[in-house]
Amino acid sequence: MAAGLKYNVIRDPHKGRLASVGASYELPIGSTRALQDIGDGEFHLFATGGQRLMDGDAHVLSSIPYRLPLDGAVKSSAIHWSNHFDVRLTEKIYLFTELVWWHWTDDAAAGAPLGVGGQELFNLSVNNIAGNDLVTHNVGKRWKPCDNCETGIVYELKRLP
Repeated sequence: MAAGLKYNVIRDPHKGRLASVGASYELPIGSTRALQDIGDGEFHLFATGGQRLMDGDAHVLSSIPYRLPLDGAVKSSAIHWSNHFDVRLTEKIYLFTELVWWHWTDDAAAGAPLGVGGQELFNLSVNNIAGNDLVTHNVGKRWKPCDNCETGIVYELKRLP
C-alpha cells in the first residue's frame, strides 16, 4: 500500500505538455513470505514529463524516480530513468517502445548476495548491488477499445552493462 502527492508544474493541454514532481510512501504491510513486510517502508521521489507529438498521434514521456528506504539495513536505494515513446497506427492501436536505466546507489547492509534488486516490482534485501546498473528495452503494442480501457503486449530485452 502506498500514498503520496503529485504536483503538476506544467500542464498545457493546448501544446500537449506536462511536467510534474511528487513523492509517495510505501507502507511495509503485507505478507513476509511475499517480501511485503520488510523494513520501515520507503519513499519514492519522482519527476515526470511528457509531450504530445504529430498532432496527438505520438507521445514521449520520461520519468526519474528515486527509491529511498527508511531502513537501509534491509532495503537498497536506487534511481532509474524511464523513457517511453508511442505512435498511433489506427484509431485504437498504438506501437510503443520504452528504455529504462536502473542504478543502485546503496546496498541493504543485512541483505543476501543476490546481485539483483527487484526493479519496480519490489525491493529485495541484497547487500552487493550498490553501483550496479541494469538497462531494459521494451517494444510492444497497445489496443485501446474505449477511452478508459486498454490492453497490450510487450517484449522486454535486458542488459547488464
